[in-house]
Amino acid sequence: MRTNWFIVKLVFEIEHQNTEAQTQFDEQWRLIMAENSLEAHEKAVLIGSAESETITKLDGSILDWKFLSVTDILPFSAESDGSEIFSRVETSDNPKNYLRSVIAKASRFEDFDKSRALTWSLES
Repeated sequence: MRTNWFIVKLVFEIEHQNTEAQTQFDEQWRLIMAENSLEAHEKAVLIGSAESETITKLDGSILDWKFLSVTDILPFSAESDGSEIFSRVETSDNPKNYLRSVIAKASRFEDFDKSRALTWSLES
């Protein structure tokens, strides 16, 4: 019995009751160990279902956190060193602020190359 790793995407709906807030959707990528994709799907559904809940916030507003579905199952292997597992294109109304936040986050690491960061288009 060989176990494998899978990356699964769970989708939740976040409904704000008693407020004018828009419905939100939370997409979560999880790492699951299973024999095959069917077992990975079953485990992911159990995880998602267990995390559905109704939350009453301190201000009395109510959030319904509902598990909708597993939408993706991707095999994952330790042999795939450097493989992309997630990507998101960010659109910013203020690219300079975005670059500043990237530099601030990156500078926490010891090997941060300040000279490289200066070549980014902050000055333009």
